[in-house]
Amino acid sequence: MEFVKKLHPDPSYPGLLPDIKLATITGRAEALFDGTIKVTAKEAAESIAHEITHVVEYSDPATLGAARDFLRRRWHAGELPEFLQTIYPGHGYLDWEIAIQDDFAKLGGEAYAGKLYFPGVDVEAHRLQWLALLKTNPAQAFSQINATEILTMGMERLIKDPVAFHAEDADYFTTVVSTLQKLTP
Repeated sequence: MEFVKKLHPDPSYPGLLPDIKLATITGRAEALFDGTIKVTAKEAAESIAHEITHVVEYSDPATLGAARDFLRRRWHAGELPEFLQTIYPGHGYLDWEIAIQDDFAKLGGEAYAGKLYFPGVDVEAHRLQWLALLKTNPAQAFSQINATEILTMGMERLIKDPVAFHAEDADYFTTVVSTLQKLTP
């Protein structure tokens, strides 16, 4: 991994985004909780925006809260998360990766947008505890989510085709845009 540069906002303007460290890699793009995004040298613009949006969500509790609130609102009561391996067989998802499908795919997106991250999601016992909590106290279960794919996948759709995004899923489109509008220096 080679660090290309640390991206700093112009000091003469208040910053909307946290400091981001950019690293080039040969593998799969990802964002780290320390503000590093890892991307290939030929990464697509929407993928880079996706990873930057993860950093924004990690660093801003209000942004994470907006994503959690949207996911909870869109969740069909009683719906249990499914393994991404089952939803997308052969795509290389790990055995712990789960998502709430909602209607993301039916509305022009991907079920991946409902992917869940919470402490211990990669450990079966913790996942089972969280699923039990989802059944008995959904508000508390959703409050434990520490990252989402809501804004990241929405950002990708916004970059690829904003008109289609709005036409297919106006609720999701509006959530992404209004969350971006609320970012303040």
